[in-house]
Amino acid sequence: MQQRSNLAYDLERFENRAPVITKVSAGKEKTLNPVKVVAVALLLVALTSTVPYGRVVINELNMQYNAANAELSELKSEGVRMQSELESRVSLKTIEDIAVGEYGMVKPDSSQVGYIQLNSENKIETTVKQDSVFTKIADFIGNLFE
Repeated sequence: MQQRSNLAYDLERFENRAPVITKVSAGKEKTLNPVKVVAVALLLVALTSTVPYGRVVINELNMQYNAANAELSELKSEGVRMQSELESRVSLKTIEDIAVGEYGMVKPDSSQVGYIQLNSENKIETTVKQDSVFTKIADFIGNLFE
């Protein structure tokens, strides 16, 4: 056992020691595989080019959408124009002008108008349907089971 004393340590004992150098063998140095480097580079190029490509596709679709909307509004206005033209062609005045001009028709005068008198009242006549013998028998049998 060691005795403890209040003497200071002799640090010179530790100075003469030679540092221990251990050689760590790394084995074979790692080299980069050129195929892997090219593959990673191509992957990075592909990933970075997808964002601009996506924006180009979105812009093209927006242009097609705007063109279709413009064509739709043009067709709607054409439809309104054609509807108003149709309504003007089938107006009563136009029909009357065609009837007089092309077909030689004239408006009737008072001598051509005839009225008829109806002296009888309005009536509704119904016929009473007579039940046949077979219907009466079927009703009788049906009433028995109720």
